[in-house]
Amino acid sequence: MIRFITPLAPRASEIANLNSKVADRLRGTGLFSVLDLENDANAHNWHHHLRQPTDDDETLDVVHIGNNHLHHSGCMRYAFGVPSVCVLHDRNLSGLIRGAHITSPSLYDLIARKVVLRNGPAGFQRFKRALVDPNVGDEVEAQSWDLFAENALALVTHNPTDLPIFRSQADVPVYHVDLPHFFEASQPYRTEFKRGDTLKLIMFGFMGSNRRLRPVVEIVRSFAKTYPIELHIYGQVNLDQADMRFIEEACVERSVVMHGFVTDAELEAALRSSHLAINLRFPTMGEASSSQLRIFEFALPSVVTDIGWYGKLPDDVVFKVSQRTEQQDLVTLLERAISDPQLFSAYGARGRSYLEKVHRFDLYFDKILRIKGDLTTLRRGWVDRRLVQRVSWRMAGLMDNEHVRKEVSARVTAATTE
Repeated sequence: MIRFITPLAPRASEIANLNSKVADRLRGTGLFSVLDLENDANAHNWHHHLRQPTDDDETLDVVHIGNNHLHHSGCMRYAFGVPSVCVLHDRNLSGLIRGAHITSPSLYDLIARKVVLRNGPAGFQRFKRALVDPNVGDEVEAQSWDLFAENALALVTHNPTDLPIFRSQADVPVYHVDLPHFFEASQPYRTEFKRGDTLKLIMFGFMGSNRRLRPVVEIVRSFAKTYPIELHIYGQVNLDQADMRFIEEACVERSVVMHGFVTDAELEAALRSSHLAINLRFPTMGEASSSQLRIFEFALPSVVTDIGWYGKLPDDVVFKVSQRTEQQDLVTLLERAISDPQLFSAYGARGRSYLEKVHRFDLYFDKILRIKGDLTTLRRGWVDRRLVQRVSWRMAGLMDNEHVRKEVSARVTAATTE
């Protein structure tokens, strides 16, 4: 049996929506059970599900870790408590860590103790300064995913560009499993753009500052003075007040329309009626994009930032812009979209073919079963790593006896409260 442990309640993000669909499909196989640590009583009684596997226990726990502390705190606690395969949806999990620091003292205490034991009191002080002042350095980002490696049987990433980082820095097995996709559009028909039409752009998902919404709106407002163009935004927008005022001004001018969170059916209709999807990320959090797979499904031409997972997509299925020349690249692409719509249609069609080849659910399912087949080896590796850890602690005089263990606990407490 494989236990698929993930928050299922939020539907306001593409990855949450995807995990809900994956969970439904896995339940139907008879090989998986699903534990939702956010949607029901499990969220409040997560500790009741903690368990230490026995030698003859054939259950594999697969825990999904995302960057939103409101939804993933239960999964984070579970991963800290039970040797599991951790699926890291982002490499940079600083949002999760910072959220725990602000809203969950007990969870932050667990994080702090791990950091102190790994890096000492001085390392923890650097970590703590970076928590409240991101300009200090990337101490939180650098350690965020590594916190999960300590107790993990293995790590899973959907982003192949993360593999060399994980494998060089984590002393645990690392697997790459492509995000699965469920095809709801059997025929990827959409509205074809013809010269003279209003060019309809679409952006959707959670719109934080790394989605580059303001620069896109600036370009759309400028284009709208000489050519009919509309940018439609679907999903939650989380920007500072100045950027929100700028976007609201564009809405008054009617070159930009903010729709907020909509149903799947409404988003599907919007994708079908759009001509070009904008899916920029800078900085990237190390994620693979479920939103991009949704774009591919509808054979919709798309523009991405040439970075991380997005930069590794084939050059003939997406248009790529450099973060260094972002605005000029976008202007050039919009001009090409208007002058050569057939070129853009060809990119959309190849995107759909790429999705069908690489991101099928059966491929995802097979890879999870292969990890399950490695369960005995993974558990032996976990035991070996724990033994090495305890020996190193003992050699450092940290775990010789009860008196020393209490002293270590006191040191940790003192460091975390300074």
